[in-house]
Amino acid sequence: HLSIRRQRQMCIRDSNKLSAKIAQIEAESSDLKSKLALEHDKAMRDPLTGLANRIAYDERLMTEFTRWQRYQTPLSLVICDIDNFKNINDTFGHKAGDKTLKIIAQLLTQNCRQSDFLSRFGGEEFTIVLPNTNKAEAMNFANKLRIIIEKSRFNYGNKSQTITISCGVSEFSEGDTTEAVFERADQALYDAKNSGRNLCLPG
Repeated sequence: HLSIRRQRQMCIRDSNKLSAKIAQIEAESSDLKSKLALEHDKAMRDPLTGLANRIAYDERLMTEFTRWQRYQTPLSLVICDIDNFKNINDTFGHKAGDKTLKIIAQLLTQNCRQSDFLSRFGGEEFTIVLPNTNKAEAMNFANKLRIIIEKSRFNYGNKSQTITISCGVSEFSEGDTTEAVFERADQALYDAKNSGRNLCLPG
C-alpha cells in the first residue's frame, strides 16, 4: 500500500511539474508574441510623428486596392506636402522643423475619419488613403485640411508663422495600378507647387 501511495504521490508531483512547465512555456510564448507584436508595430510607425510609415502605407494600400477591385467602391489617394519646409529648417533650425511635422501630423489625424489611413510617407510628405471616397469628395476633404492648416499659427521662439500645405488628389479607376494612382497624385502635387503652393489639384 505504501508503494502504491508513493507512486501516486510521485505521479501527482510529476503531473504538477509538467503543468508548471507547460504554464511557463505558455507564458514565455505569450511574452514572445507580445514582443513580436510590439516590434512589428514599431517597424510600421514613424518615430517622430507616431504616424504609420511608408511600409505600413504600402501594406494598407494593397489591402484597400484588393477591396476596391472586388467591390468597386470608390477609393482615392491624397498626397500632402508642407510648403517651403526647407525654409523652416534653415530659418528656425531642425527642432522647429520636427515640431512642425508633429503639429501637422496631429492636425491631419484630428481631421481624418476613422476609416482613412494617414501616413508619413517621408520627409515633409504625408499620404492619406480614402476608402469609399470619389475624387470630388477627396478634393473637398484635401481643401478642408489645407484651410485648417493655413489657419493654424505656428510659434517659433517669439515669432508666429503661417504654414501651408499643397495636395495632389487621385481616384482609382478601371485598369489602374497602385503605382499609376500614386504617380497621378504626385504629379498633381508637383503642379500645385508650381502653381503657387497652398493649393490642392486633382490628378
